Amino acid sequence: MNANDYPGRGTLLLRASLHTAAGIWDGVFFVVLTAFLIGTVSYGIALASGAALQRLVGVLFLLAGPLTLIIMLDGYFGASLSRWVSWSYPILQPVSRASMGIWLLVLAIRQPLPR
Repeated sequence: MNANDYPGRGTLLLRASLHTAAGIWDGVFFVVLTAFLIGTVSYGIALASGAALQRLVGVLFLLAGPLTLIIMLDGYFGASLSRWVSWSYPILQPVSRASMGIWLLVLAIRQPLPR
C-alpha cells in the first residue's frame, strides 16, 4: 500500500479544491469590483460636464464610486463601514437607474437611430 491509497485521500482532495476555488473566486471578484469602480468613476467624470440630466447621471455615478469603495474595504479588509451603505445604497441605486433610463430615453428621442 502506498501513501496515495489511504481512504481519506478523496475527501482531502475535495476540501483542498473547494478552498482553492473560494480563493480564486475572491480574487476574480476583487478584479471585477475594481474594474466596476474605475468604470463608474470614469463614466461619472465624463457625464458630469454635460447638460442638466446628463450631469445628474454623472453626479449619481460619482456618488456610487465611494459606495463601491466602501463595499470593497468592508468585504476584503473588514473596515466595518457598511452602515454608510445600508442607508444610502437603497436610495441611490433606484434613483440612479431611473435617472439613467430617463436620460437614455431622452437621447433616443432626440437622436433616433439611422434607418
